[in-house]
Amino acid sequence: MNYRRMFERTALLLAWGMLIVFFGALMPQSFLRWGNFSIMLASYAPALLLAMAIIVPLTAGDYDLSVGASLTLSSCLIGVLNVWHGWPIGVVLVMALLSGMAVGLVNALFILVFRVPSLVVTLGTTSLISGLVQWMTNSSSISGVPPRWCRRWWARACWGCRWPSTMRSWRRW
Repeated sequence: MNYRRMFERTALLLAWGMLIVFFGALMPQSFLRWGNFSIMLASYAPALLLAMAIIVPLTAGDYDLSVGASLTLSSCLIGVLNVWHGWPIGVVLVMALLSGMAVGLVNALFILVFRVPSLVVTLGTTSLISGLVQWMTNSSSISGVPPRWCRRWWARACWGCRWPSTMRSWRRW
């Protein structure tokens, strides 16, 4: 058995476990609570989704720099179409998914058909999407999300915790 290879595969999980034990011993009343873990999991959910999206091209030996820009485009589409234009949330979510698929198809077209290196294509796509998002939002923040939308979608997305209880546990920490 190759112990070095086994350690390389499990080192991150071991470090994560040691950090949980350390902070759990340091602050047992506030750290080892479900509210705290649900906030941490909800905070890192977008990063986890991006990491999972990047794994596929990396295993093929390609780089995809447009994953973050694609997430930005999808989230801005949701904000602009729902908040500013009043579109129903179901339609807006479908549009956001379609925009992500369109970015992937454009990248695949240039990489597979025209044989442009993936690093160059996705860097260009990122620049194009950044300009598109700035044009869509007029470089301004999107505010005015209906509170009922936050309660129904966002609070339940935090691994089942309710928004008020999440906020209470965050204030206690």
